[in-house]
Amino acid sequence: MEKSYPSNRPFDIDNEYCGIYDFNTPINGPKSIKAQRAISIDTTASSLIVTTTYASYTVAFIGTRTGHIKKVSIESSNIATEYDDITVDPGFPILKDMVFDEVEQYLYVLSPNKLVKIVVQNCSQYTTCKECKGANDPYCGWCSLENKCSLAQECPEYDSALKWMGYNGETCTKITQVYPEKIQRDKNLAKTTTISLYISNLPTFMGSYKCAFHGNGKTIETAANRTTPNMVKCDTPVHNELPPFPIYTGKLTACYRCTSSLSNCTWCIKNHLCTHFPVMDCNNNEDFIAGQNPYQKPIRCVFAFNSETEQRGEIANMVDMGGMVIIKCKQTRFYYPEDAKSYNVPLKILWGEMYPKQLDNPNNVQVIMYKCEKMPSSCGECLTQHETFSCGWCKPSNQCSLQSSCTTKDSWLSKNENCPNPRILKIYPLFGPKQGGTLLTIDGIDLGKSYEDIVNGISVAGAQCSPIRKEYVVSKQIVCTTAPYFGQEEKNSGQVLLTVAMTLTTRSEDQFTYVDPEITDITPTQGPKSGGTRIAIFGKYLNAGTSRKMCFGNETFECKIIKERFPFSLFSRTFSSNLTCVTAPSNSVFTTDPLYMDIDHQRVNSHLTFRYAEDPIVREVSRLNSFVSGGLRVLVRGKGFNSINTSLPKMVFYRIDLNQTVTAYYGGCLVLNDITMECSTPKVESSMVTKRPNTPDESGVAFGFVIDNVQDIRNFSATHKAFFQICEDPEINIFPNDKIKLYLQKVNEYLTISGKHLDQIRLELDDVVIKIGKSECYVTSTGKQLTCRPPKEQPIPVKSMLYPEVEVGIAVFVK
Repeated sequence: MEKSYPSNRPFDIDNEYCGIYDFNTPINGPKSIKAQRAISIDTTASSLIVTTTYASYTVAFIGTRTGHIKKVSIESSNIATEYDDITVDPGFPILKDMVFDEVEQYLYVLSPNKLVKIVVQNCSQYTTCKECKGANDPYCGWCSLENKCSLAQECPEYDSALKWMGYNGETCTKITQVYPEKIQRDKNLAKTTTISLYISNLPTFMGSYKCAFHGNGKTIETAANRTTPNMVKCDTPVHNELPPFPIYTGKLTACYRCTSSLSNCTWCIKNHLCTHFPVMDCNNNEDFIAGQNPYQKPIRCVFAFNSETEQRGEIANMVDMGGMVIIKCKQTRFYYPEDAKSYNVPLKILWGEMYPKQLDNPNNVQVIMYKCEKMPSSCGECLTQHETFSCGWCKPSNQCSLQSSCTTKDSWLSKNENCPNPRILKIYPLFGPKQGGTLLTIDGIDLGKSYEDIVNGISVAGAQCSPIRKEYVVSKQIVCTTAPYFGQEEKNSGQVLLTVAMTLTTRSEDQFTYVDPEITDITPTQGPKSGGTRIAIFGKYLNAGTSRKMCFGNETFECKIIKERFPFSLFSRTFSSNLTCVTAPSNSVFTTDPLYMDIDHQRVNSHLTFRYAEDPIVREVSRLNSFVSGGLRVLVRGKGFNSINTSLPKMVFYRIDLNQTVTAYYGGCLVLNDITMECSTPKVESSMVTKRPNTPDESGVAFGFVIDNVQDIRNFSATHKAFFQICEDPEINIFPNDKIKLYLQKVNEYLTISGKHLDQIRLELDDVVIKIGKSECYVTSTGKQLTCRPPKEQPIPVKSMLYPEVEVGIAVFVK
């Protein structure tokens, strides 16, 4: 029976109106209320919102559970923007008592620890039009005539066009073009030039206009006229009002930069001057760019070292070679930190006596200081340094040095000689197929100074190994390709022998072994024709070599290797290895030709085949409800499940956010027979709840099944229009009376357990597990309450307590 009241009569709704049961609701009707959201706030936001209006906007202040206040500008029913986030009390929720003051200038915010007074707007913090409009604050706009960010009512004539510009609308007033943009300074004191300024969004102004020229610490104003709505014209300042221009500072104080500048500048060589008037500024009979005698003596070399510059420098010798001049600096001694390999010293060449001038150095030529003993770490690296360093290997000190620094001249090796002690430090891999083709890497010290030193000098277990030129790292590393080994034994091991420059020999400590790989078994032997089945390949020496490729019959059905596992004994060197590969798709159901594997240059054949079966089909699921924490059993019915018995099938839920980004959540499945599979619903985010008590169900969550590369069942919801409803996790009420429940042993007496959300989903008896201590309480019914039949004897507690604990498990939940 329902109660009804006329709509124009006020009345109070209390418990008497609907009764005392929480599943009743006082609001009902045949049509639901719907609206499109204007903005999405993440799950940290609470439902605590206060709003106000300003201009044509609604402004919302939202308190969150994490102690923040979010400011949101609402422009219309479907457009809203978050423009500020204020931290009030990090980690603590904003409480419901959030109010404005009487004039809505401040917002009072309460948290468990604080009462905070927050200013609603602070427009004056923005000092430019770009900052003001870019803040997206509906309170603030740019007052163009007063050049400030303010409230509308604080700006004169704010309702006139372009005089107060809110964040959403006109762009800032801006000079977009100046014509002409460059003017040479004229020595004619009375000469000026008229320039035109093109200005966007220039507001109407009835007063006078001025142009202000700023530079070198001075501002000069000239009268201006507004000729069109978007153009202002004015004259440049006269010559004698301009500030002095710097002559010997700036980027045009060198010939190269002067003549290559964007301005029409000329370089006076003797006066060392960049000018626009070479006839007046340069000496008579002087070439503007280069002359017969462009330099004045003496010439000095100046080195800038450790931030200390000798201003005068040392006098240098200049030798005229006709078309080229060579400057020879005197010997200079430098000191720099011991651990530095080299050091670049900037160089300046000055010419002239009274007022020295600097020669151009457009290529930034510098002096490189170096220490041979700090640059390389081995003899081979030392002898391959650039010849300009003149470094060699000093055998007594066992280090790189200049010849003059080696105590015994006859023991110093030049770059034309070979290092005496090449060494192999490591080789890999240690196994390769008998047919060869393995790329063997040899790491070591002094492994030759050039490719020619080692090209014919490598053997592996008695067979030739051909080095690859482009992989050779001078002195440090060699990569060579092994040749075939034709012996009949199962495997053959031997050291790597390297001869450098036909005279110096070294051997590896590790041995390389030629082996005969073998494939012994695969599992599974069948899978869906869509491919994607993971197959484990078992055999011997499958890790040999450096390149591995596996196919069923031909390359069309290549099985891509994705995982290698090689358990072995370091002492016996006997491998029993296995690989994992993924099958390619097939257009039909059939049994392949035998599996083979190419390891470097050797093909390993087998008698093992793989059967492509029809893709599995899913027809129905036993339930369409789950909890946030998942774990509920779902029976999946279809056909063709036997072919995926070892494929680790999964059930998947999908979440699509506002950016159309898809997130997947997985639960495991177990194949029971060819037509039935049992799956566990995935654990999802609490924000994905679609079913709550006393509220209409929302759109469900799309789901599907991931089985190898089968695509038709990836999104079961799209093909069958079925969706999962996600419910909140159930909660179990703790027993009253000090958490202890008295149980009197009687015939057919049951234990009853109550809680929240227990009846959102129709739970099966095997969805619930109730334990009393170490024993099970047999579940007899589910619903709003759970009931079970306790054991006849008091169970033993799990923990050392006086009474046994009661533990309730619903899917994966334990309370």
